[in-house]
Amino acid sequence: THWFVSRFSLCLVDKGTCGVGTRHRIVLCQDALGNIVNDSECAYQGPMPSDDDVCYVPCPGDCVLSDWSSWSDCPFPCGRGGSVVSRSRTIVVQSTSGKCVESDELVQRARCNAFSPCISYVWRTQSWGSCQRQSNESEVCGESVG
Repeated sequence: THWFVSRFSLCLVDKGTCGVGTRHRIVLCQDALGNIVNDSECAYQGPMPSDDDVCYVPCPGDCVLSDWSSWSDCPFPCGRGGSVVSRSRTIVVQSTSGKCVESDELVQRARCNAFSPCISYVWRTQSWGSCQRQSNESEVCGESVG
């Protein structure tokens, strides 16, 4: 089973044509065949995702920012504390009243894998042992089998 989550609807403003509103989406628990099942069957995947969200429709003259980009990849998958990921957004429409946002509000940074131990695997080989025929085998030791 898994959570099926649709895209959010357009922002529906609470009052007027701009400002704070709400957007909605469909959230359902589905089995492997796509059948809708009881939400409790998806509980092992974590809490049910929210089916609504607060949104904002800019008013004329407002500063408009893009959505956040995806987080960058962590440069070191493990063991190096201090590795940092980042994401950014841009100014789409400048405010008519002046400055939109401070430049530090256009980039977010977060630590990644600060304490993830590096686990590696190595093949260990040994010398070949002597060949011993098993009782159910018809091949003779040392002859090619394939």
